[in-house]
Amino acid sequence: MYHYCRFSDSPTLSSERLIGAMIVQILSKILDNRPVPDSLGDLFNRYRSSSYPSLKELQQPFFELCQHYSQIYLIIDGLDEIIDRSGILQFLSDLAFVGKIFKVFVASRPEVDLEFAFESYLTVAITQSDVQLDMETYVQQRLEELQIGDGEETDQYIFASELVERAQGM
Repeated sequence: MYHYCRFSDSPTLSSERLIGAMIVQILSKILDNRPVPDSLGDLFNRYRSSSYPSLKELQQPFFELCQHYSQIYLIIDGLDEIIDRSGILQFLSDLAFVGKIFKVFVASRPEVDLEFAFESYLTVAITQSDVQLDMETYVQQRLEELQIGDGEETDQYIFASELVERAQGM
């Protein structure tokens, strides 16, 4: 399951919406084979026309849906974009106690609370120069595919470098 916390899309920036999006992804895979858990049906009926369920209310349906799998990969990109992260950090910490079925990958800028929450986990720092090199490689490959630059490597390199520099890591 994957969730991208996009700073320009406020519905993606809450812990509740993050878990809700993951529930929807699980449901899309299992609805044909299994019934919807009662707890999720109750939640749907309660919040059909009004606000959104709390993180605490979403946890039980999430775990009930996950019990149908032997391995679940959660990928959360841009966790630092969520302003009130305490709930989702507690939720992710609780996954360790649920069982070994969860593998979690979180991508984020360094933030004190995130570093503290994940200090006992494997972390990999990606520097700006790592990103820039990857972006330059990607742009150069795309320029070659599009046959831009008439085969002149120097022009392609300068063009790719300029594009990457102006992108400023985005």
